Amino acid sequence: MLPKIDQGVVIRDDDCWQGFPDTAYFRNKIFVVYRESDYHKPTGSTSLRLVILDDSLKVDQSILIDRTDDRLNCPRLFIMAGELCIICDQVQRSDPANFLKMEDDPTKTTVQLYRSVDGHHWRGPQKTNITGIVPDRVHLTSDNTLLTTTHTKGQNGKLCAQAWVTNHIDSDWLPFPLAKSDKCHFCEGSIAFSKRADEFFPRPRVGLAMCLLRENSGKGLPAYHSISNDSGKKWSVPHRTLLFGCHRPSWGQLKSGNFLVTCRTSFSFAKSCWAKNTVACLIPSRSVLHPATPMQDAEILPLDYDRSVKCDSGYTGWVQLPDGSIFIVNYITDEAPKPYISWYRITERDFHLSD
Repeated sequence: MLPKIDQGVVIRDDDCWQGFPDTAYFRNKIFVVYRESDYHKPTGSTSLRLVILDDSLKVDQSILIDRTDDRLNCPRLFIMAGELCIICDQVQRSDPANFLKMEDDPTKTTVQLYRSVDGHHWRGPQKTNITGIVPDRVHLTSDNTLLTTTHTKGQNGKLCAQAWVTNHIDSDWLPFPLAKSDKCHFCEGSIAFSKRADEFFPRPRVGLAMCLLRENSGKGLPAYHSISNDSGKKWSVPHRTLLFGCHRPSWGQLKSGNFLVTCRTSFSFAKSCWAKNTVACLIPSRSVLHPATPMQDAEILPLDYDRSVKCDSGYTGWVQLPDGSIFIVNYITDEAPKPYISWYRITERDFHLSD
């Protein structure tokens, strides 16, 4: 019997498309950012919006961050130097009839930042020199550099992932190759750090980072992961995991030391299964870096199922709250005419029966 998951609606407006959410816990409040447009592949303007939830998980405030005729894409929330920040890619609309052509061309993409000291009043957009789409949250490494990742189409026609590193959030970012292949499409990277890396790597080592990657060829391949032990400058050859699907994975380490991944799990482009299943995966720390079968011990908890004939769901974000519970945001169509933002709250106990 599946556990009963505490869930509800963050925000819903049947007149517009709401999707690609992320969440953060800042100054004792839950913040949720998302993109608003007319469609998944928008024909009109796009907006970034932020909602602040009160203690009962109801909307306390809704804030317009930005609106543009170009395509704002996939925002991420992160906290840096006491500020709440949003990183988001923007795609030029110079050829609106060719959605993919624009986002695959790095010269047509920019990544920008928005920053706030209180979560209510925002500065930005601050344009960076980062190119590509679907940036990850910005991470502070153990050697005090900042790290994120994007993806774009390489010269071989395959999607490839790129790491970006800087010494200061206001400085230029340096690009480093992360994952590319003549057979696979690597995209939508999500970075996590291991607090127990010394079990797997001898000292000295600096800034072990692990990137979980979606494989986007539609051949049913699982997620891949790559490892860097120098804070994101050099990365291992990507290896398959046993996590299938993994569309825009969101992963990180919990207070227990275990890792959590939330993602959409479509293994093909068939309409019958596309964008329907959203799951959470709990992975013991010992399994994350297992040399032969990484992530083989993942426990999968179904979060939601999109019953819509025109299903559109499954890009997620999550944060662990002070009480240890895990707050997850997702977008889903289900019974609505257009997607809306939903939330779920789980604990590690929900993955297995109590002893």
